[in-house]
Amino acid sequence: MVFASNDRGNRSRSLLLESAVIVLMMVCSSLHAQQLALKTYTRANGLASDYVLCIYQDRDGYMWFGTDRGASRYDGRTFTTYTTDDGLPSNFIHCIFQEKSGAMWFGTYDGGIARFNGRKFRSFTTRDGLPSNEVSDIFQDRFDRIYFRTAKSLCYVRPDSSIARLDPAIGGGYGPLPDGSLLVTKGEKFLRMIPSRTDSFQFVEHRLLSQQHGLLRGDEYPWARANVVYAQGQYWIASGGRLLGVKIDSSGDASVRAASLGAAATSCESDAAGNIWVSTDGNGIAKFDGNRPRWITERNGLARMRVRQVFRDYEGSLWFATMGGGAQKLLSESVVSYRTSDGLLQNEVTTVFEDSRKRVWVGTGRGISLIENNRIRNDFPFQKLMDEVRAFAEDKNGNLYIGTFAGVYGPIAPELTQRAESISFRGIGYGTSSIAFLDASGKGEMWVSSYGGGTHRITNDKDSLLTTKDGLVSNMFESMTTFDNSVWFLTRSKGANRFRDGRWEAFSTQQGLPSSMINAVFEEKTGDAVWFGTSKGAVRISNGRIDLFDETKGLRGNNVVGIFPCPDAQECLMIVTEKSLHKFSDGMITPYGPVVLLPFAEMKVNRLHYSQATSSLWLATTGGVVKVDLSHARSPLSAPRVVITRVAIDSLMLVPAMHLSLSPTFTHEQNNPSFQFAGLSFADEDEVSYRFKLSGVHNAGVDNASVDNAWSELTSDPRVQYRNLGAGHYAFSVIAVNADGVVSAKPAEFVFRILPPFWRTWWFGGAMLVLVAGTFGGVIRYVSTRKLRKKVEELERERAIQQERERISRDLHDHVGAQLVNIISGLDLVGKYSPPTEKRSERLLKSLQQDARSSMMQLRETIWAIRGQSMPLAKFVEQVENYSRRQMEFQDDAEFFFESHCDGDVELSPVQVLNCFRIVQEALTNCAKHAKATNIRVEVHSTPDSGRRLPTGRVIDDSLRLKILVRDDGVGLQNRTNGELHGNGVLNMTKRAEEIGGTFSMSQVNGRGTEVRVEIPTP
Repeated sequence: MVFASNDRGNRSRSLLLESAVIVLMMVCSSLHAQQLALKTYTRANGLASDYVLCIYQDRDGYMWFGTDRGASRYDGRTFTTYTTDDGLPSNFIHCIFQEKSGAMWFGTYDGGIARFNGRKFRSFTTRDGLPSNEVSDIFQDRFDRIYFRTAKSLCYVRPDSSIARLDPAIGGGYGPLPDGSLLVTKGEKFLRMIPSRTDSFQFVEHRLLSQQHGLLRGDEYPWARANVVYAQGQYWIASGGRLLGVKIDSSGDASVRAASLGAAATSCESDAAGNIWVSTDGNGIAKFDGNRPRWITERNGLARMRVRQVFRDYEGSLWFATMGGGAQKLLSESVVSYRTSDGLLQNEVTTVFEDSRKRVWVGTGRGISLIENNRIRNDFPFQKLMDEVRAFAEDKNGNLYIGTFAGVYGPIAPELTQRAESISFRGIGYGTSSIAFLDASGKGEMWVSSYGGGTHRITNDKDSLLTTKDGLVSNMFESMTTFDNSVWFLTRSKGANRFRDGRWEAFSTQQGLPSSMINAVFEEKTGDAVWFGTSKGAVRISNGRIDLFDETKGLRGNNVVGIFPCPDAQECLMIVTEKSLHKFSDGMITPYGPVVLLPFAEMKVNRLHYSQATSSLWLATTGGVVKVDLSHARSPLSAPRVVITRVAIDSLMLVPAMHLSLSPTFTHEQNNPSFQFAGLSFADEDEVSYRFKLSGVHNAGVDNASVDNAWSELTSDPRVQYRNLGAGHYAFSVIAVNADGVVSAKPAEFVFRILPPFWRTWWFGGAMLVLVAGTFGGVIRYVSTRKLRKKVEELERERAIQQERERISRDLHDHVGAQLVNIISGLDLVGKYSPPTEKRSERLLKSLQQDARSSMMQLRETIWAIRGQSMPLAKFVEQVENYSRRQMEFQDDAEFFFESHCDGDVELSPVQVLNCFRIVQEALTNCAKHAKATNIRVEVHSTPDSGRRLPTGRVIDDSLRLKILVRDDGVGLQNRTNGELHGNGVLNMTKRAEEIGGTFSMSQVNGRGTEVRVEIPTP
């Protein structure tokens, strides 16, 4: 629309006329029966509530939704909700805003406002100077003042957090505008309020026509978010029940035109093309493109007619906040669908076809529907014939042919007035699957394929049936495609047939195709190249060369359902999968705008039809008919934003990652980090993928397989974990790739450090070096000192032992020796002066003298043993034999035997000599006193021995073992109690044997007599 001349009267009449026209167009215009491609987010998806009051996108790219049950943040996969439990003053969120510092503001219905710095909330209410606790809008001027629109007036917060109120007479407050100013009203005046650096404002008045003074009333609906956008050279304001277009000319005069919306306007927004979208509280959404407004209502897929806000994100997608229907996102205006709710006979659509008159024919199991001028028609005179419609075709005269499960009806004149009984019918066995005309022969050939009966070739009413016997790969065909001089027959399991120049050709896996399920085929005009759309990708065969294009080459989905030329007449092809559109050019496959082909998840493609005349792609699906207007496909998306949402180090969860320091430090035990991230691209968030890497910073020399400076392969999983990282500095980076293949301009990065274990730190190494050196020196000093001390102690002990030996020997010599000398002397005197009178007495006296001298000799030997160093084994055996024979000399009733076998040059220590000798003495004494034996034997042997284990557990490794045995054939062991020997003699002999490291045993031999056995090592 254009404004009239500067003449105020002419301009007044022109504006009033234009306003009336706008009202009429907005009331009468609608999108008719088109279902827009909308994606809905509700509580089932994680949203806090289905009553959404506002939508906002922060600078990181997160989407925020204000509801009556809190604020929800959406990262493309999950929702995070904040409520009064987290610090909000109220769960009823009217508006959301992010200031330049990054802090989030929340305006509530009854709790004032709250500022969230990412960790905690701070509230402002009427107690803090807020005019009202009902806040409907928040914005910031170029001097960083934060403004609040309350139910009573505008206000702002000062740097010291105090609240400053504006003049209560000021209403409106539309903005801020691109220059940072605000449009306000004050009484009958329309003003631009320009903030200054101080707490003062400059007001510039814009004169209005007298008839327009009442149009700008920002206080008419104070609870509503009154938004303003600049498009088409003017300001568009949603206020009250009107959409206002405000244009300010060079002289400063303002012209206002208003269009009544029939309900309260809640917000307005512009799209990338400059169109104005207005949400209303009851009438849905109006789109104003400058020519005619169009209404979007529940008939077009809108969840609820009460819409609180239209919001445009950084990718250009439009979001709708509905009251009760959740949040909705407009996927694409170029994609619309038609369903039974719009008048279609059935949602299960088998085929679709656009004729030369741009009428779209829809075949279903219940008949046919016609879409013309966005309206659906089902009333045809021949509708009753149409059951199980499977195919449409048009001849060169514009006549229509309809294929059903029974056969083919036609021709039907373009006027569609023929009655059912006047339409020709041709029965087709197994049912019609497709109809096509081939005019290259000039004969107007019609081909009809069936679901099991082969193919009919009809020329001048001559019907020829062709089957596998004629070279067809199958008798069951799903569809046909014709080109200049060829007809293609496509199957779901046997490949495809081509009929050209009277010859049949077969194409399947045997010819190199990845699959025998063929959905589409296309012949290039230049050369002999043929494209096949299969269930495993698109294949191009040219001169024997086969090129496969699948998901690894850029396709989104491998099931290719259509291939046709690009609508812009460029040298390229469109490749269609069930997920998306693609463009093939210069050997590369790229996405063709973020177009979601199937708006509803339950849809599956049955048949595809492309009309080059209208650049329209029609899809017959299980959920209705979908139309894609390729002439209005959206431009590629901007680079997606990516954030790291969570970081976990073992059991330590750090949430969210943005609250961490720039470079946190962890211990060596916290070396298993895991990361979660999100690509904040919402045009088609299900198709966002990622690349990531973990780089080692200053980690030279660290062998760590988890660290790789190369980017990972593309993945749709927004999580990764690393294990057993070594010490060092690390940087984790991640980028997002959106549905168009566009990569993030800047990766999200998390830098951290893992400390080495204390035993690998420099200070610990130094300390350990000092400690080792000190310990080594200390050990050397200790060992040396200990050896010296031990040697001194041994010398002292030997000196003390020697002194004790000398003392004992002196005592024995001085006392016992002296007494024995006196006894010997006395016995000699007795024999000299009183000779015995009897021979026996003489013998006894001589025996006593001999014993005394023997005792003296033994005493001398004992003294020598105590004072001496060692005794040869032969000398010891001689002493034992001499003693034993003297001891047994007067045992008249017993016969004595002595035997010895000793080899080797062995020295016995004094202690061994003394203890062994005493054991022999004790054993012979027992034999003489108690045994009553007739034979007494003493044996001394030395035998080789490799070692033995002592009762104490110590192992002795010796070369000879000394065995001493004293045997008798007397009365045996009489001194037993409970099988155990006792008595001082036995105990003494046992202790003496153990003292010298030997063993002692006393046992009975052959039922009588006694054997005393002593064994000692002789190293």
